[in-house]
Amino acid sequence: MIKHYKKTKKKLVKKSHSIMRNILSKLILLFQKILNKIKYLRKLVNEIMYKELEVRPILKGLNTFYQISSIWILLALVINAIIGFGIIYFTNSFQKYWIHIVCITICISLTIIIGRKYTKIIALLDVEIDKKNTYDNSELRINYKRFKNYAFHRANLLFCIIIPCVFFWAIFKQKYLLFDIVGVYGVIIISITLFMSILGYVEYIWILWLLYRIMHCEHFNYNESNPSQTPFLIYIADITNWAKWFFLVEGFIYIFEYFILIPHENVAVGKIQMPDNLSFFITWIILLIVLVLAFPIIVLLQETMISKIIDNLKQEQIQTLSLCFNTANNDNTTIEQAYMCNSIMVNIISSSDYPIRTQRFGPALISLATFALHTINLLLQLPQIHNLINQFQQYYM
Repeated sequence: MIKHYKKTKKKLVKKSHSIMRNILSKLILLFQKILNKIKYLRKLVNEIMYKELEVRPILKGLNTFYQISSIWILLALVINAIIGFGIIYFTNSFQKYWIHIVCITICISLTIIIGRKYTKIIALLDVEIDKKNTYDNSELRINYKRFKNYAFHRANLLFCIIIPCVFFWAIFKQKYLLFDIVGVYGVIIISITLFMSILGYVEYIWILWLLYRIMHCEHFNYNESNPSQTPFLIYIADITNWAKWFFLVEGFIYIFEYFILIPHENVAVGKIQMPDNLSFFITWIILLIVLVLAFPIIVLLQETMISKIIDNLKQEQIQTLSLCFNTANNDNTTIEQAYMCNSIMVNIISSSDYPIRTQRFGPALISLATFALHTINLLLQLPQIHNLINQFQQYYM
């Protein structure tokens, strides 16, 4: 009986071990299949990404768009304005919406101008970085190609879709626009304007990334007598200076649009009314972060980085000249040669710290005005604050 039990137990143990081995082998095979599938998908995604990076659809689209004559673009803007004014006139909403058409037309015009300037600068950078001094600029060329791959990848279009969707969700929830002919026209025109503006904003951020990479490059070709006059740095400083003014003005216009679009005295104190308060606060916070706070910080970082790059180049050239000066002194160099070397170092130290002339007072003033208008917009939503402002205006004005 005991022997039979032991034999049965051994058989069961062997059978259980066999079952476990089969299960483990199947799990291992399944795991390997999953890994192979993941590797295949990763390879497929990399191939797709590589193809997209090579094509650079955004750059191709920009070049195609800006090949259109300026006269035709101007004519399209005029026709759009005429259609807009006609729609609001025949729907008896001229007094309510005419200022919006003016603001949107200005924003579209500014974005087209800066976009055309940007494509020209990219063409100049292609020549200066990719085709000139290719031996000395190997690291710079690699970073520039990465910049173009990232900046003009179609994944950037996600920002141009998500942000307008949030914006339109808010304005329809708050009933700032209705689903009538004016609302449809507004959605189409505002979508186009936001798409172009957000794409330009994203491109500006990628320029910031490029400057960061340049700042950490070990060596590249530059103007040794005056580093601030290095051609590609002048091009980058030029486009960022233009973009700074254009986007700050556009940011103010968008905040002004938001200010006149939404009704005031709409937020109930002490409770959250869904969805009105939620949609207002979400859009107000997004505008605060993206336009009021982030862009001035990005502008400051961009100018600081360019100044840092030039300072690094000046330090590098001074160190090289100092080494030559010390070597020359050991070789009994003439006084004239030593004086010349010293004069070159003095000229480099006293040379400009920025490629172009830039202003900070104007942009700072626009940023403060944008912040003030956006803050007032929030305060006017509170009935108590709104009543106090009305009383102040009645009493003192």
